[in-house]
Amino acid sequence: MKSKLTVSERLMNLFELMGRARVRQELLKMNPRLLVDLGYSLPLLKSGVSAWPWRAEDDYLQPPLSFDNRPQAQTLAQPAPLPRVA
Repeated sequence: MKSKLTVSERLMNLFELMGRARVRQELLKMNPRLLVDLGYSLPLLKSGVSAWPWRAEDDYLQPPLSFDNRPQAQTLAQPAPLPRVA
């Protein structure tokens, strides 16, 4: 049996769909290469709001970059001290 949505739930769903449509419009204005760099799939974006979240499949496998899981910078080796001249 289907559960009926309340008026407030229907409004929330409507606002969410409207928000997704607006975000999709803005993303489609961006350079396709930038979309790929951000992890978005252009074919999914072009297919509409129903294809949300418009992410490429392999992006689900990687956690988002944060301060805790970003790659550590390589430290440069310190040069050996020069010998003292007498």
